[in-house]
Amino acid sequence: MPMLLFSLLSTATRSRLRFAPAALVFLAALACAPRASAWAATEHPVVIALADLGMQAQGGRPAVPGSTVATAHFVGDHHVLVTFAVRRLMKRLPDTRPEDDDRMIDAVLVDVPSGKVAARTTWRVHDAGQYLWDLGHGRFLLRVRDRLAVIAPLANLSTEEPFQEHHLLGYERRVVGILVSAEGDLLTVETRDPNAIKEEDGAVVHKKVEEGVEINFYRLVGTGEGEGAQHAGVVRSKMPVEVPMTKDGYLDISQESRTRWLFDYYSHEGKKIELSPFDTSCFPRATFVSRSEFVAFGCHGSPDKIEIGGFDMTGQQMWQQNFYDYFARATFSFAPESGRFAIGRGITTSPPSLIGQDPGGDSMTGQDIQVMQTHSGKQLFHIATTPAQKSGQNFALSADGMELAVIRGGALEIYKMPGLSGKDKQEVKAAREFALETGNGPIRLQTRTQKTESAGLAPVTPPAPKSTAPVTAVASAVPAVAAATSANVPAAPQRPAENVIVNGDVPDDGPRKKPTLYGEGDAGTNETAPK
Repeated sequence: MPMLLFSLLSTATRSRLRFAPAALVFLAALACAPRASAWAATEHPVVIALADLGMQAQGGRPAVPGSTVATAHFVGDHHVLVTFAVRRLMKRLPDTRPEDDDRMIDAVLVDVPSGKVAARTTWRVHDAGQYLWDLGHGRFLLRVRDRLAVIAPLANLSTEEPFQEHHLLGYERRVVGILVSAEGDLLTVETRDPNAIKEEDGAVVHKKVEEGVEINFYRLVGTGEGEGAQHAGVVRSKMPVEVPMTKDGYLDISQESRTRWLFDYYSHEGKKIELSPFDTSCFPRATFVSRSEFVAFGCHGSPDKIEIGGFDMTGQQMWQQNFYDYFARATFSFAPESGRFAIGRGITTSPPSLIGQDPGGDSMTGQDIQVMQTHSGKQLFHIATTPAQKSGQNFALSADGMELAVIRGGALEIYKMPGLSGKDKQEVKAAREFALETGNGPIRLQTRTQKTESAGLAPVTPPAPKSTAPVTAVASAVPAVAAATSANVPAAPQRPAENVIVNGDVPDDGPRKKPTLYGEGDAGTNETAPK
């Protein structure tokens, strides 16, 4: 097993390592100002009208502001997968649920730059939630109710069914949250007891269930034949949460003072790395943008003065920037192989009371999208688009970070990004080769469960999730996702690790406070856990 190639940093060392030179902060702050990029203004994008792909003019019931209108994802070097809702007659299904809100979704694989349709299909989904996630390597996770399948339309383009669905997971519980890591190698599925939703006197009622949310972790393995999902752990929470983590480890966040928070990285094997602190007066919201780098949102003095910082695993804060507008929960598209990420922010007319809080749809006036270089925080591209989508997915960065797709004004627009500089290539190479220990052990979240049971997470012995398809139950084997060009044959069964959560053996150091985890706010504020 690879060893860490650097010594752990002491708590005293943290304060010295946190740096943000005044000139760098000033320039970075200017970069975050919502203005048109000079580089973007001189570029002519590829423009493909959504109407030419079959998207209908809006009609029928009015769309809820901030709801998903269309999505775009890159597939390989010359195709984009575009999806959008269409109006079609729908037959009544025998398994209709009281809470169902059915929609028909057209999925179109588009050749770029010709705009020709290479393949298309239609899905029937049963709610207004997100239904598609990019797994990388031309694969996508499709959710229909509580069933998860994988599609690979480009790899299957020569077959009769390019959008053939390969069953991955199914639940008797209700899926309430899905997260895919920046590297596309970790899947988190959050489920709730179906008894939490009942029909009483013809009305749908969401009942309080003490059991809360069950969070299952799966490592996504392989990019060719034999790829699949390996069950890696399970915990329980009082509410849906977003854990900043990778397949190798996770972040633990604790409060040192009213204006300073500490980041610790724990491998899933239990090893600890102390990282840079973050000077913020509210609970930081962190997101990994690669295996060894993450960004975190904080605020300076009040929730409406929002800042973002970039961090790595050497214990350094690489950069920090300020935002000068109000915005809702940020969404991301990742290109770790080029050290880049795209961030979309729903611009609002008033500040949310908590970072990450969903605003009222009527307050969203548009969406700001930026492409940034991870190691420097440099803004490479900026564009504004309408209508805004709370869930994002109306923009996507290509896997190599050299193109950005945006749904804007009834069209799909493809923009070229500037190439990597020599310095960029060096930093990307260093980040990709950074000697983090590869995690293969069970995902237990030791520090989060042992210290925060009252705050939300609790240890749990995993029950046996049942598949909704006629395949081996997930409890004993998670079926493999067949290679896109091969028959749909499950790989050899793999029994998940025993996931009884136990206390970790990492001692607390010094006077550091308990991690508040999942957003317990500063003392004296009204912040609550994020949803």
